[in-house]
Amino acid sequence: VWVMAGLILSMVADLGAPLATTIFATDAQGADTEGDCGGFGIVAAKVEAELALEAYRRGHSPGKTVVTLDGDIRPLHKPLQEITCTVPFTNLPSALFDPTKTKWVDILSGRWSRADHITLGEARAVLKLICLLARRPENRRARVLSLEDNRPCQGAFAKGRSVAPGLNFILRRRAAHT
Repeated sequence: VWVMAGLILSMVADLGAPLATTIFATDAQGADTEGDCGGFGIVAAKVEAELALEAYRRGHSPGKTVVTLDGDIRPLHKPLQEITCTVPFTNLPSALFDPTKTKWVDILSGRWSRADHITLGEARAVLKLICLLARRPENRRARVLSLEDNRPCQGAFAKGRSVAPGLNFILRRRAAHT
């Protein structure tokens, strides 16, 4: 308890860190049945400070629909009801995805050497981005936006831990780099 009490003084939350005006996005591809282990890609876009701030404010959670397009609210767990695919949507500003306003540039891409679960591939792609950012001194003390499309991966990064041992390993490496 005394050691933990002494360590409280070294805990820091940098609430005044500036928001970077470069936004990153990562994605991964899972393995297929023909022997390809999948791959990953990292892109970046330099945006105006106002757009970065709007994306930061609106992009913390994905959009979810509760009703169908005709306004019908259906029970979620009806035994005889067919389960249909849902289409997620984003709350991010549309200017991020408009090629006339935002130019996305390839930063890094590659193929995986071994096949595993897609969530681990998505997390490793984010870890590769964090390793790239950690090498540059100008990225220190900055809040950087990274777009992620894998909900389990996003939840594990937000929480800092996971029940999956493979994902916990990646989360520990992320914590070491950040």
